[in-house]
Amino acid sequence: MRGVPHHKGIGLITVVKGLQRFERSRELLPPNLRHYLDEPIVASAWYPEADLRALLDVLAELMSKEHIANVWEYFGRVTAQRDLMGDERLLPEGVRTKLESGVYRSFLSADAPQFAMLFSRLSRLWGLYHDTGKLVVGRHHTREFTIVLRVIGFMFGGPRELESTLAYFLEYARLAGVSMQGRLTHSARDDQDFTEWEFDLEASADTARALFQLPPL
Repeated sequence: MRGVPHHKGIGLITVVKGLQRFERSRELLPPNLRHYLDEPIVASAWYPEADLRALLDVLAELMSKEHIANVWEYFGRVTAQRDLMGDERLLPEGVRTKLESGVYRSFLSADAPQFAMLFSRLSRLWGLYHDTGKLVVGRHHTREFTIVLRVIGFMFGGPRELESTLAYFLEYARLAGVSMQGRLTHSARDDQDFTEWEFDLEASADTARALFQLPPL
């Protein structure tokens, strides 16, 4: 796996199930990826990130006619709901994984009562999806109520993947009971660069105390 970025199989299961709903999937997929439609996906195995991106591109094209306002935001949001809460209500019945849903539920458990710890857990979550790159969490170096998420050593596939990732982060916060607004502030130009988002939190003394536990970025 070294040298080629890989994604944990848990992220491919519903994508492949979604593709299997459409008769045109096999026609639209490149020949070297059609085997995904016929083989079981192992949740704990690793698969090339490039394969997942190509599968998602085809699924997005097929789902564009299903009255979903923003399919890439939808991908990020439902991934968080499924993996962190076991909530698959926004997924079609035939795509629901049941056994694998809620696999990362412990990251939102009640033993992490304040959001500085909840966001610090995102660093560990990154490594459960990706075998490449590192996610670091910190407070903004000048803005008192802003959290910074920075991914180092990982090249995203483009604006659509970045949009899905932002949607995942925002849904993670919402599920944790944290209200915030987020935006992409820097996109990596190569694998030595970094990608960064900023998230503005509600201004309060409690927020300031919690954020002070995070390192400045």
